[in-house]
Amino acid sequence: MSHFLGLAAMGIASCGHITAADLSAAAGDGWLEAVVSVGDLDARQALFRDVLGYELVHRGSVSAEQLREWGLAKGETAQEALMREPGARRGFIRLVAFSTGPAAGRIRSSAQPWEAGGWSGLNVRVRDIDLVFNRLQAAGFQGFSDPVSFTVPPFRVREAMMVGPDGLVLGLLERVEPPLAEPGWRSLVSRPVTAFTVTDRPAATETALRNLSLAVRLSFDGLTAEPGPNLFALPHAMVAQTTRSVRWWQEAKREEGTIASIAFGGLAGRSFGGTARAPRLGLLTLRLPVPDAQSRCVAAGAKVYSATIAPYGRIHGCIVHLPNGAQVDILQAD
Repeated sequence: MSHFLGLAAMGIASCGHITAADLSAAAGDGWLEAVVSVGDLDARQALFRDVLGYELVHRGSVSAEQLREWGLAKGETAQEALMREPGARRGFIRLVAFSTGPAAGRIRSSAQPWEAGGWSGLNVRVRDIDLVFNRLQAAGFQGFSDPVSFTVPPFRVREAMMVGPDGLVLGLLERVEPPLAEPGWRSLVSRPVTAFTVTDRPAATETALRNLSLAVRLSFDGLTAEPGPNLFALPHAMVAQTTRSVRWWQEAKREEGTIASIAFGGLAGRSFGGTARAPRLGLLTLRLPVPDAQSRCVAAGAKVYSATIAPYGRIHGCIVHLPNGAQVDILQAD
């Protein structure tokens, strides 16, 4: 993997810096970054660099102001590393290691993919799903299934969901029909295009997402999977007895920066809404830049705060919790 190293291995972004202008440019265009709580920052940074081919944009300490808003106790500290698909201006993954994170446990401990609560995972695009699956498996990720083929009209895809260290789930998506005209990314996988969350309160979740000024751009209602092997670790005999309702949400009309809310019918399990908080490990929050943070925070009934978030500088915004516990950080550059 030596071709993925270079400047990123030295901790320097190789394709330009990220600034407050990037935060402002992304306003109203879907989520900009996903924050993942990890137990070992050096190891996870190396995994994203050497296995996935991402580069480092920023590394440093999380501001005390941000930690306070995330509910951390006074004296708690955290280090962070902002990773991206080389050259990307969105779809960042911010790895955060809290000083007491490992002792706090996981957000979605031993969760099944159909169990509700918190953020369930991130979808990335791949050119060769078998290659990516094997490399992630060798790096310590475990699939809920081997890659499977299925249809979400109008698309025919191959997909696999893999859970890695700290509980982060990556959904690997290879589009078969219609094929992508040009993949457009140089790393082994693309930047995340969708964050997905399972809810056992679909109506309330839809209301909360609409209150964030998001709109449904694509929907699916039908069987959870096609008969046989499936993404969701379901016994084959149960597939025909369960349904899945999916709504893809975006403020702009784009295929990335989206949120997929998923409700399963015919399945019951635990809910992890109560554990979807820092410093627990896993996919902690999405950062959603907007042009009107003050009014959206007021509409959501959330307290407005100011903090420094590197490399954007000073921001103001608020933290919103969806009915299933999934957290969204609303941001606007000061």
